[in-house]
Amino acid sequence: FELLDTSIEQIKSILDNMANFKQLRYSNGNKTIYDIVEGAFKILKVTTDSHFEVYIDENLKKFKIEHTSGLKNADLINIFINHLKNSLEANANKIEIFIENIKGNHLLVNIKDNGNGIPKEFRKDIFSPNKSTKNDFVGLRGNGLFLNQNLLKLFDGDIVLKRTEEGKGTEFVLKIPVKLT
Repeated sequence: FELLDTSIEQIKSILDNMANFKQLRYSNGNKTIYDIVEGAFKILKVTTDSHFEVYIDENLKKFKIEHTSGLKNADLINIFINHLKNSLEANANKIEIFIENIKGNHLLVNIKDNGNGIPKEFRKDIFSPNKSTKNDFVGLRGNGLFLNQNLLKLFDGDIVLKRTEEGKGTEFVLKIPVKLT
């Protein structure tokens, strides 16, 4: 019951904070990728007691989700929140989000942290369902990367692990369908 109560409280907190960002979530096509990333960081600042340094590439202000792709602001906010929470849970105190490249109608966005890194024995399964590097809340963890990757793939996007080193951090690349502002 304690685990259930904790989970319910976490869900309530997330829902309350997401309600505060309703305009950001549902203004599809009107907000930049920068706005979406900044919104995700604001949600985390409210929902966690972690202290972390943030760098968001100003060039992300030049891009919006390609609304014809079907990907929604809310989807992308949730994807960024999941990645950022993973970084914080890996003891990162510095998180950087920046443009790696632009390929056609896709923006390649890096999420880089200085956390614990992903142990070798978990790397091959990080995009598999019910696989987690964290052993708390067994059974309730390990689906974020799986769901996020599959969601982006539905809209011709993707998430890949670029690099990770134990004790030095992790870097993912998100492929997001975009248009220039």
